[in-house]
Amino acid sequence: IGQKRRQLIVYGTLLQLIPLLYLLFSIQTWPTVEVVLLVMMTWIQYASILAETLAIKQQEESKLLGVNLLHQFLFLGIHLLVYVNNYQLVYLLWGLILSLLIKIACLWDPFLTLFKKSSSTAIDEVIETDSIGSQWLFLGANDLMLVLFKWIDKWLILLLLSVSQFALYFNGAYEIPVFTLMVSAVGNIMLVDMAKHKNSSKTIQTFHRSAYLLSAFVFPAFGYLIFFHEELFTFLFSQKYEAALPIFFVSLMVLPVRITNFTAALQVRQKTHIILMGSVIDILVALGLTVWLYPLMGLPGMALAFVLSTWIQAFYYSWQTASLLQTPIWALLPFFYLGIWLAINIIAMALCKYIIPANEMLINMGIAAMVAGVLAISMWFQYRKKNREEVAPPY
Repeated sequence: IGQKRRQLIVYGTLLQLIPLLYLLFSIQTWPTVEVVLLVMMTWIQYASILAETLAIKQQEESKLLGVNLLHQFLFLGIHLLVYVNNYQLVYLLWGLILSLLIKIACLWDPFLTLFKKSSSTAIDEVIETDSIGSQWLFLGANDLMLVLFKWIDKWLILLLLSVSQFALYFNGAYEIPVFTLMVSAVGNIMLVDMAKHKNSSKTIQTFHRSAYLLSAFVFPAFGYLIFFHEELFTFLFSQKYEAALPIFFVSLMVLPVRITNFTAALQVRQKTHIILMGSVIDILVALGLTVWLYPLMGLPGMALAFVLSTWIQAFYYSWQTASLLQTPIWALLPFFYLGIWLAINIIAMALCKYIIPANEMLINMGIAAMVAGVLAISMWFQYRKKNREEVAPPY
């Protein structure tokens, strides 16, 4: 950014003019004020994303957490306030713009680094090759592939089957977003940590710490959902979504992969072409397995195809990362420990399901949730202990 500030502003503005002009000329039914406010909100949102990224880079995670909590509180409050006062889109957009400006103001110190000249030393540390543009291009293409992977199965159902089948699949295959957000948050910190310490042992240590941390929450939730997904679905959505349960159950099998950012080291070492190749493999394998599994299992077979492709992609990234770090693939993560921890959670939830007598569904669900909470807290303390032993900053 320090070296290419002018080019980034010019190219960024030109790229953004395409969707913004489309927005201005395609929404003929909207009042001009609403369209202008929507464009303003979009640009301000970009600034808030940059401010967040720079705050992560400067390791201001605690401040960022507080700012995001404030922003979410404002976000919810603005929607409720507009809703109870005869909803109008103009007021909602003004409120969201105000909340984003408050967010940027709270992160103003990191945001100011965008306008400061970087020293040559800092630039040399960050930009090690002249291929930084191509690396960003690969990352951009990979983001497009991720969006395609997320929606291609839904598009196929809309194209080949009915809207009701689409609704059934969408409700069942919708991945619980909290786990993806956790991986994204921890992955951002992994990138900063790996960029500072590029030797292989430190990188492997970062992978281990992220796996310890995320598995503390993912594995108890996974065990709970495996045995209580039917009760949870029934409690939250009543019987009308019962047909989506098999799809939801199959989709749960992707959760054990959400314990680290498998592409972090590849991105730091500027191997983004490998990341893009992994996304291509992911989509091709998913489509190939869909052709085979859908005739055998129906919609759950399609969900299983996309779960298996995600596991294969994680293996591919692990294999490439291990080769890059010149370490065996089994040393990349604490697989033995993770296997034991996963087994403990599954056994504990199975005991809650089949051993503890309870005539009421809510009682059984409540007991199992408390057990899962205890397991998560126990693993969290174990993670903190290991973190202190390694004298490493906590996530």
